[in-house]
Amino acid sequence: MSKVTDMMYELIHKAEFRDESYITALDAVYEKHKSTACDLLDGDELASFLSRLLDDINILKYMLRAIFIAGHATESFSDFVAGHGELWSAQMLAAVVRQPSPSASNHCTAI
Repeated sequence: MSKVTDMMYELIHKAEFRDESYITALDAVYEKHKSTACDLLDGDELASFLSRLLDDINILKYMLRAIFIAGHATESFSDFVAGHGELWSAQMLAAVVRQPSPSASNHCTAI
């Protein structure tokens, strides 16, 4: 997924400058990841990923609200927020790899 890190830093920037549009921007990040997950995953893997994603989004709402109130993000706060894009990509890739592929069973029986 492209530009997610940029989106995450934009969230921080908006919160630091007390621009409440960080809330709708975070919703857009959620929708982007949800849409991609729905395209790539199904069943338990999809449900598990979406549950973790929603939990993380809720935590980020609190973190960004703290940044909004303070008008400043420390380096560790910025790393925490921005790092979630990479975290979600890794979690989604791991979920894709764990899913059984319908064609994989066909390849195994053909050998």
